[in-house]
Amino acid sequence: MTSPAAEAEFRSRVEKLDGLLHDLESCGDPAVRSKSIEAVQTLMEFHGTGLSKIVDYIASAGPAGNEILSKMANDDLISSLLLLYELHPADVETRVRQALDKVRPIIRQHGASLELVALNEGKVHVRIERTGHACGSTAGKIKTAIEAAILDKAPEVVSVEIDGLAPLGASAGFVPVEQLLGHSGRSKPRTGEAHELQIPAQAAACAGHE
Repeated sequence: MTSPAAEAEFRSRVEKLDGLLHDLESCGDPAVRSKSIEAVQTLMEFHGTGLSKIVDYIASAGPAGNEILSKMANDDLISSLLLLYELHPADVETRVRQALDKVRPIIRQHGASLELVALNEGKVHVRIERTGHACGSTAGKIKTAIEAAILDKAPEVVSVEIDGLAPLGASAGFVPVEQLLGHSGRSKPRTGEAHELQIPAQAAACAGHE
């Protein structure tokens, strides 16, 4: 597994790249902007082709290769890279279930349980069952945890429906690096019709709770 320090460094570099790409998108000269984005996309395609061959070579090594791929998929940093280039060996359902398993301890801390109801064409439907009262702040934390976990493991998910939580207001998100690069034609994930899936803002604190 990747160390927390290495994971934090990787995330920091991705955020820096997001900022640089945003600056390129804001460039006042259309020709410079177009050429810059084209250069980044070409570099991404070059790296993606190389990584694809590496994965193919490892997969062709039989059981030993499959074991290596499994370890790569379970490494947070490498897994993020494989997802970026759409080379992750696990299918979307497997990764969504892994995401839910990761977030279940947080859900239990709030006196609730979580189950996957359906997964169809990139649309995830989960159900929350609560045994106690949860104010808006708690519901917001649960919602954020579920959405962030799913996005991290399965960025190709296009929507998340969560039963059992009070509806929350819309919140702002950010455009992931693969969208800024034009790497994928997927639309930004959303929950329902108004709430952006990625990194929702924290709900306001609920007086008397938390």
